[in-house]
Amino acid sequence: MDATDATHRFRHRFLPQTVAFVTGESATAMPVELDRLDVARPMVISTPSAHLMARRIFDGTEVALWWDDVVQHVPADLVDSATEAARHAGVDGLVTIGGGSATGLGKALAKELDLRLVALPTTYSGSESTNIFGITRDRTKVTAVDDRALPAVVLYDADLAATMPHDLAVASGINALAHSVEAFWAPGADPINDALAQESISLLVAGLHATATDAPDRLGHERCLLGAYLSGVVLASAGSGLHHTICHVLGGAFRMPHALTHAAVLPHVVAFNAPPGSPIAGRLAAAFGGNDPTEVLAGIAAPLGGSVALGEHGLTEDDVEHAVEMLSGSSLEDNPRPVSREDLVRIIDGARTGAKPQPSRSGNL
Repeated sequence: MDATDATHRFRHRFLPQTVAFVTGESATAMPVELDRLDVARPMVISTPSAHLMARRIFDGTEVALWWDDVVQHVPADLVDSATEAARHAGVDGLVTIGGGSATGLGKALAKELDLRLVALPTTYSGSESTNIFGITRDRTKVTAVDDRALPAVVLYDADLAATMPHDLAVASGINALAHSVEAFWAPGADPINDALAQESISLLVAGLHATATDAPDRLGHERCLLGAYLSGVVLASAGSGLHHTICHVLGGAFRMPHALTHAAVLPHVVAFNAPPGSPIAGRLAAAFGGNDPTEVLAGIAAPLGGSVALGEHGLTEDDVEHAVEMLSGSSLEDNPRPVSREDLVRIIDGARTGAKPQPSRSGNL
């Protein structure tokens, strides 16, 4: 066969990482993994809500430094203070227990201190499976890629994920869905990422439906965790696009809640980038079980009620205009269709008001 007959031309890189599902056994698994990494004096970073959980997991295990000062979008001054404390305590490894904010701080420190990191996520952020981290300085969130930020080990325990309040689980799940959905048009889209994204979406949708009741559902939470892991793998490989660019501006400049921002923005970006009849719409519908993705997302987000409208969290009409101005310098040429200023206003204001997303007729598919 001649080389010109090839149907695929792409280069795909997988990141080196150990992943273990240890539902109900995280307290037993943690010291084993730390020993494998030769970590004897860990710094344990947890969100305040997960601090008691972290104490139980490390009961009987030496900890050089406990740290529960964790803030969304990882402010630069927090990274500086945590770095200084870690050096003063003589830590030789890092552990994060909690959601994406704890993981994000741990990744920034892993890069800064060149230390191995073990992540035990309790939400579905997917951050634990990427080498991407973000730091906010002067109201601007800047992301970077560095393999030193990639957790060496990820432990998943569905029993810990089950402690999430349901509204947080929903928002966190949609955050993970955003990573996989954007893989369909991200700069590094390829057939491997397509396959992983489709499996991730299938797992997350099934898992979120299974955990929508008060009845305990370990399998549902495990599906969500596996789907979130795959979503992070896809994000690390395919990269991010219009959706994540908007969310980083809204989070860094206006301090919008991270997961809820993804839940609010995603349906509007999907409606814009994948209008009915477009090739992307067909592929996305297949990933969502043959259903309209915006309708599925609306059904998943229903328990959030009005909280999915960013106006409920302080985003104003003036903020929408300011966000659009900030985005004017962003590189969006990889988007599958041109993005005008009016398109950005429509997407962000729709997320502000919680309006039903409407496909745009502007631009070319």
